Amino acid sequence: MEKEEIGNQNEENLQVEKAPEMIRIEVPHLKAPTIVGRVDLDAINTKLKPKKKPFEAVLKEREERFRATKEKQAEFKEKRKEKRKRQSRQKELNTTGKKKIVFIINPRAGIGHYKRVVRLLKKRLDLTKYFYEFFQTQYRGHGHVLAIQAARERADIIVAVGGDGTINEIAKALVGKRVVLGFIPTGSGNGLAHHLQIPTRISKAIQVINSGHSVSIDTLKINDKICISIAGLGFDGLVAELFDRSSRRGFFPYLYYVTKNYISYKPRIYFIEEKEKEREVYEAMLVSIANSSQWGFNVKVSPEASMEDGYADICFVKKPSFFRFLFSTTALLTGNLHKDKKAAHIRRLSECTIYTKDGIKLPCHIDGDPIERQNKITIKVLPKSLQIITPKKLL
Repeated sequence: MEKEEIGNQNEENLQVEKAPEMIRIEVPHLKAPTIVGRVDLDAINTKLKPKKKPFEAVLKEREERFRATKEKQAEFKEKRKEKRKRQSRQKELNTTGKKKIVFIINPRAGIGHYKRVVRLLKKRLDLTKYFYEFFQTQYRGHGHVLAIQAARERADIIVAVGGDGTINEIAKALVGKRVVLGFIPTGSGNGLAHHLQIPTRISKAIQVINSGHSVSIDTLKINDKICISIAGLGFDGLVAELFDRSSRRGFFPYLYYVTKNYISYKPRIYFIEEKEKEREVYEAMLVSIANSSQWGFNVKVSPEASMEDGYADICFVKKPSFFRFLFSTTALLTGNLHKDKKAAHIRRLSECTIYTKDGIKLPCHIDGDPIERQNKITIKVLPKSLQIITPKKLL
C-alpha cells in the first residue's frame, strides 16, 4: 500500500502531457509551469532508423570487395612465384658456377634498338659463363630502381643498354659496391663508350661483355649527384635541355640546337675556389667538368682526361671571336682544344667549387641529362669507386 501511495504522489507532482510531435514536461511546485525539455520524436526516429541501401549498391560493394580480395591473392601468388624462381636460379648459379648478369634496357635511347639488342643478346651472349635476365625501363629514373633491386638479388654484373643518361641512372646505384657495371651503347652521343673504346656495334659490345675484363674507375660527386662521364654548366647545359625536350635523336638535332643558340648566348664570369687557395676568375661560354674526354660524337673537350687518375678536368671554354671560330671548332673536332689557350683553359683538380659572379642560375647537365639550373656547384672526385667492364687493351 505504501508503494502505491508514493507512486500516486509522484504522478501528482510530475505531470506529463503528450503533444502530437513533442513531449512537454511541467513541474507543478514552480509558480508558473515551465517547459524544461522538448524532444522532436520524428527527428529522433528518423536518425535512429538505418537507411537501407538499394540492392544494386549493396551488390556493387560486395563485388568490389571480392575483386579487391582476388587481386591481393593474385599479387601474393605472383610474388611467391617470383621468389621461388629467384631461389631456383640462385641454386642453379651456385651449382653451375655461372655469373648472374642483368640487362636493363632503355627502349627510348638513341634511335631505338630494343628488339635487335634482345635478339643479339640471346644469340651472342656466352651462356657457359652467364645466367641472364632482361628488364625494360618504363620511365626516367626507373633504371636506378631496377639496378638497386638487381644488386639486392645478388647480381654479379648489371649491364646498361642505352645512352650516357641510362648508364648514369644504373651506375650511381653501384658506386662503392662490388657489382660490376657493363654497358651496350645505343644512345645518341655515346661519349663514355667512345672514351672507354667500347664498340657502338651491339654484337662487338657483347663480345666485350663476354670477355669479363673489368677495371675500377673514378666517379664524380657534383653537389649531391653522381656523375660518371661528364657534366656541364652554361651553354652545353642549355643544349642538353633543348635536346631532352625534343622527340628527335641523333647527331643532327644536337647540331641544330648548337647552331641555333650559339650566336645569342652570352659568356659569363665564373669563380673557382680550392681549399686554402685564392679564388680564380674566368670568362667562359661554358664550364665542362670532365671525368672522361668527350661530350659524345667524338667531340673531345678534354682529350687528356683520365678516369683513373683521381682528378677531374675543369674546362673553361671561351666563346671565340668571328675570326677564330673556324680555328677553335677545328681544334675541338680534332682533339686539340687543350692546346689552344685562347679557346679554353683547363684545370685538373680533385675538389673545388665553381659559382657565377652575377648569381644567375644557369642550365646544367650531368652525363647529358639536364638537372635543375644552378649558380653554384661543388665537385669532388670519388677515386676507384666503380667497377666497369672494358676491352682488355684499355687504360
